[in-house]
Amino acid sequence: MALKGNGHKARGGIVNLKLVVASQKGGVGKTTVSMNLSVAFAELGLRTLLVDTDPQGAITLSLAKGSMEYPGLMELLSGRIKIKDALLKTNLNGLTLLPKGRLAMKNVPVYEKKLFQNQVLTKLFAAVDSHFDIIVIDTPAGLGMITRAAMKAGSHVLVPFKVDMLNLRSVNQILQVLDYVQTNENKELQFLGLLLTMFERETDTSYKVAGEVWKDFPLVLDTTIPRADIFHKASELGVPLSFMGSAKHPEARRFRALAEEILNLIKPEEDSEEQVVRRLL
Repeated sequence: MALKGNGHKARGGIVNLKLVVASQKGGVGKTTVSMNLSVAFAELGLRTLLVDTDPQGAITLSLAKGSMEYPGLMELLSGRIKIKDALLKTNLNGLTLLPKGRLAMKNVPVYEKKLFQNQVLTKLFAAVDSHFDIIVIDTPAGLGMITRAAMKAGSHVLVPFKVDMLNLRSVNQILQVLDYVQTNENKELQFLGLLLTMFERETDTSYKVAGEVWKDFPLVLDTTIPRADIFHKASELGVPLSFMGSAKHPEARRFRALAEEILNLIKPEEDSEEQVVRRLL
């Protein structure tokens, strides 16, 4: 397996990231990462689009009150609306949401098939590319058609990894799928790395598992997301940490650090004057 790593350069010296957040297993904090990372990018002054491809629509419920009543991906796929009518502004300046739309569970197979066929997401992202610096795609757990469709359209993949010995096998599975997509469907796709989540600093097990991950997998981000009460509270409320008034909480800064680390990984070797100005503003 020869996964391509962080060699992608921001196009034209400007951030142009289509980040797929994917995981083989559920319960690893994937949606929490997608949502709070998108908020962090927006707070850094980057025009951010968060795409909710998950049929469960947890992000849609969290970021836009009543947004389950609004159209989104499903209506776009059906040709009933135009892209501009599917984008929802959130309460945070710079953060836009593309919800999944009105999707009954009985229609999920049709939704999955339409997303996977005809490079729908690739065409969609190309249409909005000039309006956003970063597109974050939250995917459902597993390696089904929706996740594959997102990988075919993305530029990078971030894999949240719950620090648990039982999750080690799942990493190889998603990396195999990623390798297949890179080889056969999207040669420009880059593996950004593993993100350690739910790290318990008080237990030896977390350090042991983290050590195994660092030893076996070369692309692991420095930033870790710990298991902390503040994350549980935000998850129960279904909101980003910043929307709780917790922006200054030490753990809430983790996503700011994660956003900055990701930007450093994909930035050009030499920053342009425009990039420097953008980060300062």
